[in-house]
Order: sequence, then C-alpha cells, then structure tokens
Amino acid sequence: MSRRSSSTKRPPRALQVPGATEESAVSWRLKGTHAGVMSAEIQVDISKLPVPERQYSADVADLEVDDDFLMFAFGQRTLLARNQPRFPRSVVVVSVPAEAIRRFIASCSSVQFDETLEAFIRRNQIMPQPLTRIVEAPQAVSLNASIIGVAFSGREASMDFYYLSPTYIHRLRSGRPPIVDPVVRVVLRTSLLASLVPRVLELCDELPQEAQ
Repeated sequence: MSRRSSSTKRPPRALQVPGATEESAVSWRLKGTHAGVMSAEIQVDISKLPVPERQYSADVADLEVDDDFLMFAFGQRTLLARNQPRFPRSVVVVSVPAEAIRRFIASCSSVQFDETLEAFIRRNQIMPQPLTRIVEAPQAVSLNASIIGVAFSGREASMDFYYLSPTYIHRLRSGRPPIVDPVVRVVLRTSLLASLVPRVLELCDELPQEAQ
C-alpha cells in the first residue's frame, strides 16, 4: 500500500499550551506602559487547557485567608475505624492570590455557576458537607495557583488549578507567549463543593484590593 504525500505547507499553528488542543487556550494584548510598569490583558480558556496530571481525592476541605492569599486546604481522612476519630492522613494546600480569587468569582457569576449548584443541591435534597478545620497531617504538600476551573456532574465535582507565573507574564514584553502550568486536579463530592463556593464568596471581602 502506497502513502500519498503532499507538498502543500500547513498554515502556522495558533499559540499552543503544552498538552492543550490545537486552538489557542491563551490570548493576550499589551495595553501599554506607565511609569515603567507594563499593563497587559490576558484571557485563558480553561476548556482548552491540559488536564493536570496530578490528581488528589479530597474527603474534607477548608479555606483560610493568609495575608493577600486565599488558602484552599484539602484532606484525605484515615480509613474507617470504629470508635476512633478520623484525622487527615494527607493534606494538599493550594495558595491563590486575591486577584485570582476575584477573577474566579467573576467567572462563576458570568455563567451562574453558584446558582446552578445551589439549585441542584436543593432539588436533590443534598445536605452540604461542612468545611473541616484541617490540622497538620503526616503527608502535606503546598502548591500555588492563579487560575481555577470548577465543575460538577451529579454528586461528583472537581477543581482544576493552574499557575500563570510572573516570569511568563513578563515574557510578553518581547512578544513571547505566556504559558499556563497545570498544577493539580482535586476530586471531591458535590456536597463539599456546595460549602466551598459560598465560603469563597464570603472570604473574598477580607482580601486586599490590588491598586491599579
């Protein structure tokens, strides 16, 4: 069997994020420079970003403001043991800056995610799982993220965390594209997500505003 070949050149590809689809997941434009500070607008289509290779299954979660960051703490409880408390056996903490939290809230509001989630919980008479104060665990990992994607299907939910490094943002000066790094996918119950989202909205008011 012979293979057909063609000498027609393919058009240049759109900007690629490693592991993403052929369509560009990131677009940007420079808005100018004031007093030596560059201003840029960056848009990220989360649906076109690669799925984080790291995955963590969370049984419990908590939120805490740490200066100008909101810390997401996710934990895995010990296996069932009769008459014994179930302390976390591992913890993953993801620190997200204030402005990223505000972008996450604005994104959720634009698609009415919180209303959709609340309606599903109410329609199916699901009791939101309370957030749990998480203490230090034998295994603990700290990560940073600046982009959050969230979704639920039935009683399962996931939160995808990504990081756009300041280093990549400064690459825009020379016309080089920014790169979004996948951080971790956290799999959790929809009932737990139903407590996380409203709490993020509450704690947002405690985070400092960024001067423009």
